[in-house]
Amino acid sequence: MLVGIVISVLVLVLASVIYYKTKQKQIAAKEQKELEDKRKKQELIRINFRKVFPEVDEKFSNLLRIIGKDEKMSFYRTEASKAFNELLRVFLNIVESDKRLDNLDKLRRGLLPSINDTNTNDKITKESIEKSKILVERINKESNELKKYIANAKDEINATGLDFVKAAAEIELAKASGQSVELSKLRERSKNLEFITTHLPISLN
Repeated sequence: MLVGIVISVLVLVLASVIYYKTKQKQIAAKEQKELEDKRKKQELIRINFRKVFPEVDEKFSNLLRIIGKDEKMSFYRTEASKAFNELLRVFLNIVESDKRLDNLDKLRRGLLPSINDTNTNDKITKESIEKSKILVERINKESNELKKYIANAKDEINATGLDFVKAAAEIELAKASGQSVELSKLRERSKNLEFITTHLPISLN
């Protein structure tokens, strides 16, 4: 009887171990898939970014090439990558803002005929026209805000490209002397980009 109890306990322990290992493999596989999906998404964003801002993308790639893979240069790689990741986030906001502008334009074009309707004999029609005018005014205001946001974001992206060139030049020149390079401008740019990313016109949130 004791042997039977021991065997039962061992079977339960073995089953628990198998279950635990299986569960761990499932979790690991899920995490791996999520990482892979994230990597593919990042690659797609990078490809689209390169199409719109090829020069900025090239300047970043050149900066990474100059930094190289030396462990001593890891700080520069981290700072440059942080700035570039913020660029990609701003780029996604530009894409979303462009889509919203298109939607607003379609809505404006849909409302304009009702404003130009000359049949204002009854109260309902007059109220309808007034409502359309108010909506068009709101659409125009929001469209202008989005256009300003997009223009500002594009300026910041292009300015970051110049910062990449400056950082690359400073790092390359510092290699011979062994001096460290202060990347405060790049860090400041990262903060500016982060601010732009988190301050979309409010109706987009």
